[in-house]
Amino acid sequence: MARPVAHLSRLAAERAMSSHDQIAAILGTEILKGIHQPGANMPPEAELIERFQISRTVMREVMRR
Repeated sequence: MARPVAHLSRLAAERAMSSHDQIAAILGTEILKGIHQPGANMPPEAELIERFQISRTVMREVMRR
């Protein structure tokens, strides 16, 4: 009988994250680093879609998170 895994490696945890979660994490980190200032608008949707090479649907899901 297999024992449950006590923890996932960081790589496995990153792989388990959806693309939405990964992009939201990147943007969140940029906010915390001050790249995107509090109260300022995020870059335009089209710019983020191009940057991350994702669909508009995925980008909207990221922004909801």
